[in-house]
Amino acid sequence: MKMISSVDGINPLAISGFDKAASNYDECRPTYAEDIISFIRNLQPTTIVDVGAGTGKLTRLLLSTGAQTIIAVEPVEKMRCQLPTTVTILSDSATNMNIPDNTVDVVTCGQSFHWFATSEALKEIHRILKPGGILVLVWNTTDANKKEAWHDEFTEYVDSFAPMNTCRYKSMKWKSVFENEPQQELFSMPLSYIKLNNNKRMTIDKFIGYTLTGSFLASLPEETRTTVNNRLHQIIYNHLNTANKDMELDIPFVTDVYWSIAKKD
Repeated sequence: MKMISSVDGINPLAISGFDKAASNYDECRPTYAEDIISFIRNLQPTTIVDVGAGTGKLTRLLLSTGAQTIIAVEPVEKMRCQLPTTVTILSDSATNMNIPDNTVDVVTCGQSFHWFATSEALKEIHRILKPGGILVLVWNTTDANKKEAWHDEFTEYVDSFAPMNTCRYKSMKWKSVFENEPQQELFSMPLSYIKLNNNKRMTIDKFIGYTLTGSFLASLPEETRTTVNNRLHQIIYNHLNTANKDMELDIPFVTDVYWSIAKKD
């Protein structure tokens, strides 16, 4: 196991937010659709590297893929402490991984690639992948086509706290790194994509807890976070005519999966 203290090149909002939200992140964030296990197992990987592994939401699923070696890369200490000890853990960043060239079958990024969608990170991922190795990008999100009555007001309030140019999956700005020269020569394009249903039942309280693990909300001062927490509860209460935080909601989560093949001579 290699451990370093440097977090050079890591977005400071990610460091601050995920450092504060580590325990809630693991408790409140839903796991990914189980079909992701079959998807990766069918790639028949021997070695998988999970970059931006966080608390191990995706890493734990990778244990069921049949891979002989799983390496979790996570620079934020409080996240890293919750990773499963049955995998190799590196405290590296996506731009500097202590992994030999051409040794990895599959690189996964669960809920993380938008934080390091840079040419430096993409080149580093390409470096460690074998020829024909596969980069798999995974995000849990809610299905915009299945909105609840409270969704728009809830989302508008949450988004009002997002700083300009915040790194977010739903902006899709992360895709541009694959399209720019010379990175477009590194991976097959266009990215392949599938959407996996991942519906979950969660209490109002847990769903709001999940929402508050978002980096820009998690990094808010405690007093402000309390205000946001109360307001989000009230928005849902008003729409559902309830004040029961333990009332269960059907949340239409989906797992978005993108993948691309490393091109090497």
